[in-house]
Amino acid sequence: MPEHRLVCIGDSLSQGFKSGAIFEPHLSYPATIAWEMGLGENDFRYASFSGNGGLPINIEYLLRRIDHEFGDDVNWWELPLVPIYLRQWMDTIEDYWERGTGAAPINYRGPYHNLAVWGFQVQDAYLLTAQLCRRIASQTSDDWLNQVPENAMYRTALRVLNPSQTPDGDDATQITRAQELAASGGVENLIVFLGANNVLGTVTALGEPLESTDAELTQPDPQQRPATIYSPRHFEAVLNELVKQVEQIGAERVFWGTVPPVTVPPVTNGVGGRMNADMGVESPYGQGDHPQWYRRYFRYYTRPWIPDGKFRPHEDPHLTGENAMKIDWTIAQYKRSLHSAIDAHNQKRRQANQRDDWFVVDIHWALERIAYRRYVEDPSVPPPPAWSPYEMPSSLGQLGLDTQFLRAKQGKRVAGGLFSLDGIHATTVAYGLVAQEFINVMQHAGVAFHWGDGVTPRVGPVTVDYERLLRLDTLAQSLPRTLDDLWDKLVDGNQVLDIFKRALRPFA
Repeated sequence: MPEHRLVCIGDSLSQGFKSGAIFEPHLSYPATIAWEMGLGENDFRYASFSGNGGLPINIEYLLRRIDHEFGDDVNWWELPLVPIYLRQWMDTIEDYWERGTGAAPINYRGPYHNLAVWGFQVQDAYLLTAQLCRRIASQTSDDWLNQVPENAMYRTALRVLNPSQTPDGDDATQITRAQELAASGGVENLIVFLGANNVLGTVTALGEPLESTDAELTQPDPQQRPATIYSPRHFEAVLNELVKQVEQIGAERVFWGTVPPVTVPPVTNGVGGRMNADMGVESPYGQGDHPQWYRRYFRYYTRPWIPDGKFRPHEDPHLTGENAMKIDWTIAQYKRSLHSAIDAHNQKRRQANQRDDWFVVDIHWALERIAYRRYVEDPSVPPPPAWSPYEMPSSLGQLGLDTQFLRAKQGKRVAGGLFSLDGIHATTVAYGLVAQEFINVMQHAGVAFHWGDGVTPRVGPVTVDYERLLRLDTLAQSLPRTLDDLWDKLVDGNQVLDIFKRALRPFA
């Protein structure tokens, strides 16, 4: 058996990013898979980001600081103080990661098993080196007006790629680090889950989507790639290069995640009623779809803090329903390209009388089946062909979790629970659902799972220990007490909501 049983190449979804920061990588879905495989902490290693709430901005951390400072309620006369305190706390966070302990090299030698870095696009897995990350991360300033750790993605990548501990560390990429693991004992199971950031900018930036150009395919610096959506042709080009690079790693099995539909997470709020025409856009599910498939979409998509009654198309940032349709159609083409690449790889193996060793984990379809506003809110909306509601595990089903933005009344959740406070990334328990999707396919592929001793085999279907994740999910245990109070009082004032805007900025 290879020495390294589980390795992951991915982005924020695989790193365990939530509520605007990476701060609990031990609760990422790959770490949960490793737990269910019976791997110890030395068998699945990851970089730590525990200082000052994580990197770059932990919305939950800041809201709980407000709780501590102001109590259960923020009174009207206290509202002017909130931005002052937030600025002070964010200045401390910025100093920690740019000039303090968070900027120092770490002592761990050798590559990590979880190589995921938030913000990474497909081509960053093989183009973005530690040397380039160090050069960009060194460009800092103490900006009093914009107190967010600068170039935070590059700082994160430096920690994950860990260049100071190996002689050729400057040239390290996600791919080369995985190759080092393969050369030092072999890789049994490799997860590759990239592509969301090749389209996510459409919903974080809003406005007319900006399509990719040929130059962006080989540009090593993500800052020089302005596109918010990659055309199917361009996505296929970078995917095919990634496929070649992954083949060279030589893992026993590779599990590829599909790009989820970015129009489902509550980072955008559908307003203006349902679409009443398809606007000439083809359904993501092809000609076999329902004739009124376009009713799954709203006329506009804006920020979650802008309610339907206050939305103004000429003032507020938004996507149109037609934009959303085109985005989903494009992501469907990404999925087809991935299936084609995996089929081609496995077909070559079959011709050599070898078994398939690459597998698809359809996170795209899982999120489509769980989408609340798209299907559950209005049962008359026609679902796609072969659609069925996502079946929640019993330990979560009774909680009423859904994909709406996380909202609270008097400290108790009244909506959401599957997405964290940035409206993009999963909560801890929802990352458990992602882990389960991978585990299901991994078991089918013959991956061995063991109990905590790492030796005793697990017999039958492996189910994620959701009770454990619920105990560890701080947003499931207790919401920030001032969440609903601040939200209701400051939607118009737009003060504390600046935290949410800044949290979205790195992905725009």
